[in-house]
Amino acid sequence: MSRDHSIITVALMLSAIVNVNAELTLKPEVSTRAWHDDNPRLLIRSPTEVTATVNDVGIESIYSAPTYSLSLTPRVRLSRYTEETELDSEDYFVSTNMLKSYERHQLAGEFKYAREATFSTEQTNLDIFNINIPETTFSFNTSWLYTVNGRLNLSVYANFLDVSFEKNPRSNFVDYLQYGSGTALNYAASERTTWIFSLFASQFKTPQTGTETVSYGLQIGFDHQFDETLDASFRIGQNRSEQEFKMPQTQIISVVPLRFATTVADETERSAGEIIDLDVEKRFERATARLLWSRAFSPSSQGVRQESEEVDGIVKYRMTPFLDAVIRVSYRRRNQEGEVSARRLNDIKVINVNGRLEYRFSPLWKAEIGARYRELDRLDTGLKSDSKLIYLNLRYRPREITLFR
Repeated sequence: MSRDHSIITVALMLSAIVNVNAELTLKPEVSTRAWHDDNPRLLIRSPTEVTATVNDVGIESIYSAPTYSLSLTPRVRLSRYTEETELDSEDYFVSTNMLKSYERHQLAGEFKYAREATFSTEQTNLDIFNINIPETTFSFNTSWLYTVNGRLNLSVYANFLDVSFEKNPRSNFVDYLQYGSGTALNYAASERTTWIFSLFASQFKTPQTGTETVSYGLQIGFDHQFDETLDASFRIGQNRSEQEFKMPQTQIISVVPLRFATTVADETERSAGEIIDLDVEKRFERATARLLWSRAFSPSSQGVRQESEEVDGIVKYRMTPFLDAVIRVSYRRRNQEGEVSARRLNDIKVINVNGRLEYRFSPLWKAEIGARYRELDRLDTGLKSDSKLIYLNLRYRPREITLFR
C-alpha cells in the first residue's frame, strides 16, 4: 500500500469515528499545597509535627457530541514530608465518564481507579491512622434515566466498589467489596417543587474475615425553591441490615484432664437506622450561607459497615471581586455496626473549624491561605486529641484547548 493510500485510509477512519458536530476539549490543571500540622496523626501523647508539600497534576479530556459525551481524567499527586519521610507517596488516579442521550432516556456510566497512601485517605475520612501503605480502589457506577412525561422521571442505577490494601503484618486494614442497586421516581409537582421516592439494596463483603452485610431501605423527600435566594433539599428514610460474621468460641472438650478448644461459629446480627439528607442554601448580595446534615451507612477499612452523621455550616463572603472569605464548621460522629467489642475501637466524634481566604489573581490563577482546628473524641475510651493546621494552596488552570469541532 502506498503512502498516499495509507493517508487516505487513516483520514477515512478518523472521519467515521469523529462526529463533525463533536469537539475534543482538554482541561489541564496544576496545583501545589504546603501545610504544617502539629499533630496530623491525632495522637493522644507525644504528637509529632509534620510539614508537607503536595503537588497535583491532571488533565481532563472531554469528547462531546450532540447526543453523547466521553471524558477521561488521569491525575498524579506527589506528597513529600520533611519530618517523616516514610509518609512520602506517589498517588495515581484515573476517572472516566460516559453519557448517552436518547429522545426520552439517558444512559450514564462512571469508572474510577485510585492508588494512594492510606495516610491521605485516613486524613480525608477522619479515621484513626494506623500505618502508611498503598490503598487501591476500583469503583463503577451506571444509571439509566427515563422521562415518562414532562413531570415524571424514573431512574435505575447499579454500583460496585472494591477496596484493597497492600499486605503488611502491622496493618489492621481489611479489604472489602460492596455491590449496590436502586431505583428512584422524581415527580415535578410544580416549577419550584420536586418530590422524590427511592428504593435501594446493597451487599458488603470482607473476604478476609468472612463478614457479609446485606442491607436495603427506602427514602422519600423533596427539592424546593422558596424564592430566588433560598433553596432546600430534604430526604429521610430507613435502612435495615443483616450482618453475618465469624465469632471465635472456646469450648471444654475434656474435664479430666481439662482441655479447651477454639472453634468458629457463624453469628447473625440485625440492625436498623434512619437515613437523612438535608441541604439548605441562602444567598445574599455578597454572601452565601449553607447548612448540610446527613446520616448514612457506608463501608469502612476496618471490615464492617459504619453509621456516620455529619453536620456542616458554611459561610462564604465576597470581600472584593477577587477576594472571598470562607468559614466552615463541621461535626461528625461515626459508629461501627456490630456488637463485637473489637469493632468499637474506631467509634469517634470529630469537630472541625476551618477558615480560609481565596484570592483570584486571574481567571487562570487562584490562591488560598487558611487554618484548621480539629478535635477527635474516641467514644470507646473518652480520650481526646486535637491538631492545628495552617496551609497555602496555589492552583493554575491553563485555558481550555479545543482540538477540533
